[in-house]
Amino acid sequence: MSFGSTGLSSWSLGLHHLAGNLTCANAGVQNAALDTSAQGETIVEAGWQAVRAGGRVRAELIEAAYAEPRLWQLFPWTGMAELHFSRCTGHPWTWDIPYVQPALGGGYWVAGPLRDEAVGPAATAAHAIAMVVERLPPHCGPALVGGPKENAAHEAAARAQTAADS
Repeated sequence: MSFGSTGLSSWSLGLHHLAGNLTCANAGVQNAALDTSAQGETIVEAGWQAVRAGGRVRAELIEAAYAEPRLWQLFPWTGMAELHFSRCTGHPWTWDIPYVQPALGGGYWVAGPLRDEAVGPAATAAHAIAMVVERLPPHCGPALVGGPKENAAHEAAARAQTAADS
């Protein structure tokens, strides 16, 4: 499955519809759009299953990422044979986590979070995933249902609560 600039597949459109329905169904509940419980887990797991079945990224890389608890709780997406991770389930996905791409001649290249930022080479998928995990943003927890706006609002509320508790 590719979520690159060529457009969204019908699967991803269905997933976005599912995410929207899950969020809208709970619109009356405080912080429903920021749900990280069963609904969020369902959307994230569907994302992982699609990436695993998609064949766009080396299987060993996907499995190494999925085996890492701090990454399998994030929403995965692929583009140009790269494996990306988002802190929210909605498009556009967040770009604040490094991503992994295949390196010429084998191995991997870890970059990001932005396109013009390089982390470095990794000989194995496990090493590449370890490099990503080392660079996760603070408090990078389960992906939130929604997009970057909801994620930013959640983080602002968390900062305000931390300041109020101090």
